[in-house]
Amino acid sequence: MAWQDGSRIGYSVFCSHQKWIRASRCELVRGAAALVNSLGPFKLKSTESGGFYARSLRAIGQDLTDLYPETIEIERQGEDFVVRGTCARSRLEAEKPKPERKSLKEILAQDITAWGSENKSDTASFTRSYDAEDIARINEAGSRRRAATDKIPDIRSLSEILRTVGRVIEGEGGRMIKIVKDRHQVAFEYVNREGKSCKQELSSLDLRKVQQRFYEKRGETRSGGMFKLKD
Repeated sequence: MAWQDGSRIGYSVFCSHQKWIRASRCELVRGAAALVNSLGPFKLKSTESGGFYARSLRAIGQDLTDLYPETIEIERQGEDFVVRGTCARSRLEAEKPKPERKSLKEILAQDITAWGSENKSDTASFTRSYDAEDIARINEAGSRRRAATDKIPDIRSLSEILRTVGRVIEGEGGRMIKIVKDRHQVAFEYVNREGKSCKQELSSLDLRKVQQRFYEKRGETRSGGMFKLKD
């Protein structure tokens, strides 16, 4: 997996996300209300393991979880998934390898730099790419972790949100083009089985209802509204 930290504020990334989402609102081919009230044309996959996009997007969500991204944009480039996003700078820096012990001169130079950057934004941009080997490795690690803890995955988590989007695309026999997510909604673009370009936008509430409908159809609800999700 290749990734790099953005040295500049993620403002331009954020703006591009918002512009794309606004454009999606004007080009929706199906209303969110219709999707929530009836799964209709979105025949979500009911297999235990899900399909290619469900597995791949869940893995990407798992890998990004510790960053708590504020915005993300996922695109297919060839056989790879490329992710661009923004998150708190502190979380991005926490993932960096710890530096070797520094000399006094280096420490003083770092302090001077930090003093001159007091007004620097707390938001940072990042880019990561995932190939088939990355996806397989992350999924394998996730399966081991879930087996060891026997915890119920949170349907509000980034990995489960992206997994649900993948299932929607698969239900349309679609080919993913782009997914854009911020704190309040997720918009995605794909080409359906007829070769038609489609765009869909779901709020957090809409997405939760789609997830609930899906898991209820699979008979995986527990008492108290908890969900037991299968891999």
